[in-house]
Amino acid sequence: MRLNKSALLDAAQKLNGDDKNYLVRVEGNKIITSVKWQDETFFSPDSVTDEMRSFSYTVQILDNGKYQEMAQEKVSKAFAANEYKTPVRTLLKEHGCKKKMGKGTKIFICVAIFLAILIATVGVLVFTLMNKKPISAQEFRAKSEAQGYQVSVLEDMQRFENKVGVKFETLGDFEESSLVAYDEEDKFRVVFLDYEDSRSAEEVVVACMNEMESAALRKGKPSNAIIFSEHYDRVTMDTIKEFRHLVRIDDTLILVSTKAENRAEVKAFIESLGY
Repeated sequence: MRLNKSALLDAAQKLNGDDKNYLVRVEGNKIITSVKWQDETFFSPDSVTDEMRSFSYTVQILDNGKYQEMAQEKVSKAFAANEYKTPVRTLLKEHGCKKKMGKGTKIFICVAIFLAILIATVGVLVFTLMNKKPISAQEFRAKSEAQGYQVSVLEDMQRFENKVGVKFETLGDFEESSLVAYDEEDKFRVVFLDYEDSRSAEEVVVACMNEMESAALRKGKPSNAIIFSEHYDRVTMDTIKEFRHLVRIDDTLILVSTKAENRAEVKAFIESLGY
């Protein structure tokens, strides 16, 4: 409904009446409600004095069809200020005139929207992570070969030890179905490890994290280069020269270590596996 400012200002003056203990007047684009009230009664040896105070409530009608409340004087809690604001507020509402949003309200709404989006995003992320399913050795082979990588059975891990960044014994007792995928240039090798149960896989994640931290300290790398998930499902060491990454889903692990320059290709490949 489009605001008829003239009609609104005319209607404001009609709020007055002999039975009202307040006075409404219009000054330009402002509607001012004034009331006199008795604050306190003071007693002295010579007289009794009733202190009279005045209160005014002012709204300004804006060109955009909204209104804003002007500064008001402070009153005691005993004074029902809203009683004298209600007639004007009701009139404004009837004429489709809405209150201008204050800066504090805008900030609050923006923060609330941001938090709602953040919570929703985190919820989706957590739901996605919790519902990820491990792939089988056969799926790992098929997806790797489909992207042009070569795949071999991980019969002798010691052959690949320098390519995955952890010692052979750190990886524990993985299943014979474990595989390794590598590119033609041999820039990196992505190892697929299958374990008897998720608990065994978690223990390997912790062991790998400890080994990566020790390696980082020996090389003088900052401790914040190691990123570890509290759910025992992800360990990353990311530095200027080196990128090591381990991801766990249930009882399977994907492990890789390569030069930092190959980081993007490795991450894209791992994500394509669903890890």
